[in-house]
Amino acid sequence: MQVILSDEQKQELQSYIYEMVTGAVAKGSSTNKTWLKKFEACKYANVSNPTFDQFIIEGLPRHNIGGVTLYNKDEIDEFILNK
Repeated sequence: MQVILSDEQKQELQSYIYEMVTGAVAKGSSTNKTWLKKFEACKYANVSNPTFDQFIIEGLPRHNIGGVTLYNKDEIDEFILNK
């Protein structure tokens, strides 16, 4: 099977693939960590800051280490699964 694309279609396809790969790499680099700052945790959980604040009110654990509040990915996953 052979697919023939115009130059414009090739460029669009290359741009799309580039965006997908760079997005996946960016997401992977921020989520490979076990401990996340709040903005990273919101992004990881795919929720807004107010929604994440509600998670905290409802009991999502947070850890203060050296004056920095961090959230554990496993605890975020467990909290969401048990919600």
